[in-house]
Amino acid sequence: MPNDHHDIRAGGNPYASERADVAAYAAARPQFPQQAIDFALDGLAPGAVAVEVGAGTGIATRQLAERGLTVYALEPSAQMVRVLRQNLRSQARVTVLDQPGEHILLPESCADVVIYADSWHWIRQPEGRNQAQRIVKPHGRAVVLSNQLDVRQPWVHRLSRIMRSGDVVATQPQPDLGTAFTSPERHVVEWSDAVAPSDIFALARTRASWIRADDAYRERMQQNLAWYLYEHLGLTDHSTVRMPYCTFVWKATARSTH
Repeated sequence: MPNDHHDIRAGGNPYASERADVAAYAAARPQFPQQAIDFALDGLAPGAVAVEVGAGTGIATRQLAERGLTVYALEPSAQMVRVLRQNLRSQARVTVLDQPGEHILLPESCADVVIYADSWHWIRQPEGRNQAQRIVKPHGRAVVLSNQLDVRQPWVHRLSRIMRSGDVVATQPQPDLGTAFTSPERHVVEWSDAVAPSDIFALARTRASWIRADDAYRERMQQNLAWYLYEHLGLTDHSTVRMPYCTFVWKATARSTH
């Protein structure tokens, strides 16, 4: 089941985002660190074909295109597709497709890499895994990336619990990519993002726990978050803190035959 750590595609249909401010989501969520992208794309030549499944608002998509990849960005949420197209309208290397990860309308063995950037948990299995196996070339690769708050630090762990973000464990489980891929290799990048209290409030409003909540819950969460940031931690509206993250990267190679 999806964790509340993850994004606004919440509710009974994991791709429904009618209650969410998608533009705010795009502004609040951080990019992936360059070291994580380096590991994911190591050895791929410029022009290699990447299929990004669950591209969202294009946070990772832009980073892939800037590395010289030809990117097919798949996203089934209509709201996110609109923002995705707007954000990437100047990126000639990117083609946006309104498609889910369980039913990809691309040819067999078309991709050098299939990438899930904070989206693997939303894909129904085994359909999504079968689609990855179908579209990736022999000896191509599958990559799963996940940005998560570094809750090994006590103040971040408590913050995460107040936001009910789901980032309450210090690691991520290995994705099951199936027997068509080698056992995934894991790489972890520790980094931090400079944020103000307003950024933390905005980040909290992108979490599934907020999107699913009623007005009374939202008011309580806002009050608890304000107490924690301003009274307990002693921050002000003009404060800046370093928000620590861990980015988990899982990379697996497709076997010669699927």
